[in-house]
Amino acid sequence: MKIHSLIDNDFYGSDSEFIKYNPFTFEKLHEIQNCDMMGVVKAVQSAQRAFQIYKNSLLTERVLLIEKISEILCLKQNEYAYLEALDQALPLSFVRKNSVDLSLQNIESLKKQKPMEAHCSPTGVIVIVASWNLSLRVILDRLVPALLAG
Repeated sequence: MKIHSLIDNDFYGSDSEFIKYNPFTFEKLHEIQNCDMMGVVKAVQSAQRAFQIYKNSLLTERVLLIEKISEILCLKQNEYAYLEALDQALPLSFVRKNSVDLSLQNIESLKKQKPMEAHCSPTGVIVIVASWNLSLRVILDRLVPALLAG
């Protein structure tokens, strides 16, 4: 599998890449393309364009987006847990409990604490800089509140 950055609905990768091996069998798992400075610039520009539209979304629309993320995570939780376990060389049961299951619980908790529209005043783009194999929970713990806030 080749892993690229997804920027502005297009896959982006520099000329540089590295290979990730299965930590248990040492077989090749992925080819990961590095994201260079041009990719970062494209990502920031894309985010700024998207923000101009997203900042006007209603809280109900943002909650629906979070529910869709949760629904997909629920449907593919075994696959995501397996891939994360391989990428991080962790036991599958650990990843299931501490990443996937906890992500789903955190999303449900945040949805129950819906912010009042009056308290949500989007002011700009939030950047989450993360490695390609960062825990799903760590990413979602930052992404979901940002999406809910607008």
